[in-house]
Amino acid sequence: MVEKKDQRTVVVARVPNEVDGALIVARLKNAGIQAELVGALTSAWRVKVPDDVKVIVLEEDAEKAIELLRQLG
Repeated sequence: MVEKKDQRTVVVARVPNEVDGALIVARLKNAGIQAELVGALTSAWRVKVPDDVKVIVLEEDAEKAIELLRQLG
């Protein structure tokens, strides 16, 4: 997902590793929401930085994505 001039992205989740982030991205994509991970490459170094990986979506999908994540618990 490349942020275009008229499209902004929003962080909807912060997780400690790429695996957790990939699961969230898969769930969002299954719901029809375009999502990506940011920071996954850095987390592969296994540096102890909490919430190193971010899940981002388009700003227009943020509310729907957050609600879905709440439902998933």
